[in-house]
Amino acid sequence: MTSRERLIREVEQIPDFLIEEILDFLLFVKLRHQSQLNPEKSSTLEEKNVLLASFEREIDELDRETAAESFRQGWQDVVRGNTIPVAQLWEGMDDD
Repeated sequence: MTSRERLIREVEQIPDFLIEEILDFLLFVKLRHQSQLNPEKSSTLEEKNVLLASFEREIDELDRETAAESFRQGWQDVVRGNTIPVAQLWEGMDDD
């Protein structure tokens, strides 16, 4: 089985909610490869939009993962009693 056949087989089996992300990634890789082969060609607006959309999705996913991990860590601190009273957090803030 060729790589192309394997790719098509995998794409046919993935859930619908991943299709757009996979498409964005494929277009991103394709454009990156084209720009490496032909650096003198300038990107079209459509190419730039595809790249931007891909980056935005990656950043958004990282933001969600970071926020979720931060919440999990904070919740574990609360459960373990590793907290500081709010009044103590503000101590010394007005000292200029």
